[in-house]
Amino acid sequence: MGFFEFRIPAKCPLATVFATYTDTDAWVRSTEISRIEWVGNPWQVGSRMRIKEYGNIRDTIDQVLLHFEPPRSVAYLSHFFGMTLETRLTFQAISDQETEIQVRGEFVGTASKVFGFALGPAIERATRVTMEGLRNECERIAATQAQPDASSKIQAQRAAANPKSG
Repeated sequence: MGFFEFRIPAKCPLATVFATYTDTDAWVRSTEISRIEWVGNPWQVGSRMRIKEYGNIRDTIDQVLLHFEPPRSVAYLSHFFGMTLETRLTFQAISDQETEIQVRGEFVGTASKVFGFALGPAIERATRVTMEGLRNECERIAATQAQPDASSKIQAQRAAANPKSG
């Protein structure tokens, strides 16, 4: 049995972080995941995700959603290579523009003996890389939301150049 826990800060609001972390299209855009298939209703407890082609891994990772509490937490069990990984994500607003994601994983299985090396560090590293990719996507989305559109910029520039006298 193995365990890992880490925290990832994101420079964006809680709502943006949770929306991104639960957008499986964002997973494909910003991580090594190539394809996700839902079995059941997306984000309904008991539904399954089949994650195909994670980086160099061609095996399917089967995930079962255990818990879903927007915008606070998500938990799921993942099955791959004869192992089971329970992952719990907790989202906490640090400020209006910053969120902390706590990632906790526990895993069991005998695959380490088959592969001949400890899989714990590899599982933690892959989880961290995936979560950091999603964090980067959150921050990219938040940055585009924070930018006023071109017409707003032009109106602001005109107002600054032609102040009304009172």
